[in-house]
Amino acid sequence: MQEAIAIAEAHGKGLIRSRHLAQLGISSDRLAEAVGLGVLYRVRRGYYARPMPFPRDRHKLLVRAVDDAGGSRMIVSHLSAAAMHDLPIIGPWPDRVHTLAPGRGGGSSRADVFAHAVADEPEYVLVDGVMVTTLERTLADVASTAGLEVAVTMIHYALRTRRVERSHVEAEARQRRARYGGSRALTAIMFADPRAASPGESLSRVRMHQLAFEAPELQVEVRIGRQRYDVDFGWASTALFGEFDGLIKYTRAAELSGLPVEEVVVAEKVREDAIRAETDRRFTRWLWKEALNAAAFARKLRDAGVPNARRAGSTSRRTF
Repeated sequence: MQEAIAIAEAHGKGLIRSRHLAQLGISSDRLAEAVGLGVLYRVRRGYYARPMPFPRDRHKLLVRAVDDAGGSRMIVSHLSAAAMHDLPIIGPWPDRVHTLAPGRGGGSSRADVFAHAVADEPEYVLVDGVMVTTLERTLADVASTAGLEVAVTMIHYALRTRRVERSHVEAEARQRRARYGGSRALTAIMFADPRAASPGESLSRVRMHQLAFEAPELQVEVRIGRQRYDVDFGWASTALFGEFDGLIKYTRAAELSGLPVEEVVVAEKVREDAIRAETDRRFTRWLWKEALNAAAFARKLRDAGVPNARRAGSTSRRTF
């Protein structure tokens, strides 16, 4: 059976069609047994895959399965297009595939598809053989329909990796301003800042804004001799630095340096001590669980002494 699965998986580029397994001699009972044992999981009716650890990859398989089974022209959009473009998300990926329905008067949905009605015929790109809205259109659509933390995180990433220009995303949003939530989209687009170096930092910025804390300086540069350090957040008014501590921060650094994670953590502590001594600033750090919980994050910033008042121009870059 493993050989048949491997053949079907290779043929479908990760997506396993039950009809292909049947052609290879795998009965429905044996397929059900493979699912029960955790060898495969059901993507949707007639489609299976090996278990995948990353939710985005699972959603991409659902998109491909729906597209393969569709038989009609489908343009993937919104959060589903974001997954196909490999954008990060705060929160879960949807359990249905989002598509555009040009010319329809209203949206429609079925078990695994939600179709957004649009008046225009959107441009698209091919991703893994699927028609997907352009990255600029995808970001504008997400910004007009999703929460600020979701939209800003995706736009941050796209700007930071230089995959789009802000003006192009803004132009897409303005085209739909009257009907499709363009005003909300413009808020997210203009708030986005490519200096946010990770989804955790993006979420942190949004939370600070939502909770009405003073806007921080981003990626504050600190020079100690010939060594340069960038600190995630800084508040000059209270002599404070802030950093988001996600596990990926340390595992990625370990991969790049070839050092064990434990040594990377020790090196980070040495770095922080050196910055404290050079700048005479305090540090506060937070984790995903705090950034995701607005009340906990508010307590963290308040206890650290972050002022509850925004100041114009406080996001400018400062060098020590």
